[in-house]
Amino acid sequence: MKIEEIRERSIAELQDEVTNLKKKLCTLRIDRGLQKEVDATEFGKTKKLIARIKTVIREKELAK
Repeated sequence: MKIEEIRERSIAELQDEVTNLKKKLCTLRIDRGLQKEVDATEFGKTKKLIARIKTVIREKELAK
């Protein structure tokens, strides 16, 4: 997801997306713990996407 796509969404949609990504991150951690096949780069990508979305949420809150 690009930053332009993130900025087009509303705060509520972004918060829902953060929740979904945190669930995905939790699932990845569980799968890794169970020694399932997990793409290690997904951890970093997911964390960075969460950070980008939270940054945009904060920008929108300050703009009000």
